[in-house]
Amino acid sequence: MKWRSAKGQLPFVELNGEEICDSQVIINKLSQHFGVELDANLSKEEKNASHALMSMIENHLCWVYVYWRSKNPDAMIKVIKQIH
Repeated sequence: MKWRSAKGQLPFVELNGEEICDSQVIINKLSQHFGVELDANLSKEEKNASHALMSMIENHLCWVYVYWRSKNPDAMIKVIKQIH
C-alpha cells in the first residue's frame, strides 16, 4: 500500500497501473471507467448545488488540515513517523 502517489499527491487512486490524482478527476475517471453517472438522477439545480458543495469542500478542507496540524504538532509528528 502506498501512502502517496509517485508525485507525492493525495488523494490518489491507481486504476490499471495509472495513478489518478485530484478528487474530481478521480470521480470523473472512475465514473467513465465503470459507466456510472453519479448525478444522473439530479435536476440541474441539484447538480449545481452538488458542484458548489464539492468545490467548497475541496478548497477549504486543506485549511482545516493546516489548522489541525498547527494545533496538534505531537500528533502530526506521530503520523509522519508512521509514514516513513
